[in-house]
Amino acid sequence: MAEPVQITSILNQVVADLAPLAKQKQQTLTIEPPRQLEPVEAVPLLLREAVSNLVSNAVKYTPEGGEIKLWPSVVASRTPWCWVCATRHWPQSRGSARLFTKFFRSSDPRVQRERGSGLGLALTHALVTRTGGEITVESEPGKGTTFRLTLPSRRAA
Repeated sequence: MAEPVQITSILNQVVADLAPLAKQKQQTLTIEPPRQLEPVEAVPLLLREAVSNLVSNAVKYTPEGGEIKLWPSVVASRTPWCWVCATRHWPQSRGSARLFTKFFRSSDPRVQRERGSGLGLALTHALVTRTGGEITVESEPGKGTTFRLTLPSRRAA
């Protein structure tokens, strides 16, 4: 059941859970300080799982010494949103139209070296849409890939 959820609380929980894995790879895993955000309307467990999947993928596919940033923000429509970003080193997401389909795996050799079923992003997409949100991806060669979660605000619900 959907309820008001503080997105920064979810992000802090996920970072606390995954910081040891990032530390093993000497990665920087940070949350940019947010401005005052309204709660989002979501199922807390589903939202946490979706964010956790994205951040664990970032840790998995970002090489040693890489940087992973999460930053909550608000768009003009006052709908809170959260960007989950792995900067500089995350493989470029080719075929982003298929990225959220089951069993899709990038042909990038850095992705192929890692174990995976191709279900993580499909599951993440399902979790985000189940909470009434949307997930999009932007990728730029040499700069990295950014996943953006747009979530309904408590006011909009």
